[in-house]
Amino acid sequence: HLWILYILELRTNRIYFSRVFQSPASAMAPPGDNAIFHCSMAPGFSMSSYTMAWYRQAHHGAPVEFLIKEYEKPTEKFHIFLTTEKNTFSLHLSDLKHQDSSIYYCAASHTYFGGGTKLTVLGKKMYIFKLLNHSSEEECTEKRVTLVFAKDDSAKLNTDNTYSISSRLSIPFKKWNQGNTYTCKTAL
Repeated sequence: HLWILYILELRTNRIYFSRVFQSPASAMAPPGDNAIFHCSMAPGFSMSSYTMAWYRQAHHGAPVEFLIKEYEKPTEKFHIFLTTEKNTFSLHLSDLKHQDSSIYYCAASHTYFGGGTKLTVLGKKMYIFKLLNHSSEEECTEKRVTLVFAKDDSAKLNTDNTYSISSRLSIPFKKWNQGNTYTCKTAL
C-alpha cells in the first residue's frame, strides 16, 4: 500500500507543478535592452484565486529571491501586468545588465511555480569562433564571452541582434586560453 501512496503523491505533485506555465523557456538580450516574460495558469485554475508573484534564481542551487507581486508599485527595473480575465501575468524587465542573467519564476501563492525562464544578458561584443581548427589569432582577452555554435557558416543574426541556441557553455576567463578542448555534441 505504501507504493500506491507514493505513486499518488508523484502524480499529485506533477499536477501541482503544471498549474503555472511560463514563456519563453529561455531568452537572450544585449545589455540595455528590455525583456518580457509571460505566465499563465492551466485551464480550470484562475489567477484571481491566488496571489501572483515573480522570483528569480541567479543559478541552480542559489537561493530564490522574491522580486515583485501583483498590485505592487513598479520599480525602475520591474513592471508587472496582470490580466485576470485572460489569466495572464507578465514581467517586464528594463535596462538589462549582466547581473540580471538569472532564471525567473512565476508563482501562484508561493505554492505553484512555473518551469522558469532562463535569461542570459549577452556581452557588449559578440564573437563567432570557428572552434574546429582554432587558431591562436582567436585568443580571447575579454572577461566575459558569449559563444555561438553553428553547423557551418549559416549562423544568422536575428533582428534583435541575437542568435538562437538551445544550449550554453560557460568557460571561466582563466581557462579559455589554456589550450583546453571543448566539444559540442548535437543531434538532428
